[in-house]
Amino acid sequence: MIEAAFLEAERRDPGHLRPWVALVDGNNHQINRIKTEANKRGVDITIVIDWIHVVEYLWGAARCFFKEADPKGEAFVARKA
Repeated sequence: MIEAAFLEAERRDPGHLRPWVALVDGNNHQINRIKTEANKRGVDITIVIDWIHVVEYLWGAARCFFKEADPKGEAFVARKA
């Protein structure tokens, strides 16, 4: 999917004249794939991490360890965020 996105970006900006930006949810594998594709094509790319998704993942992790209303869960999210 990431390769397809880069192919479409190259179709729209074949001379790499505009800024290229990738919005991600913090997935390291996804970020690494984007960097690999950008390097392969000689494109400078700005990666923006969607902070809302990251915080949602933190809350999901907190609920694995703490009950929903437990203040320790809130403290966990606050420390990690």
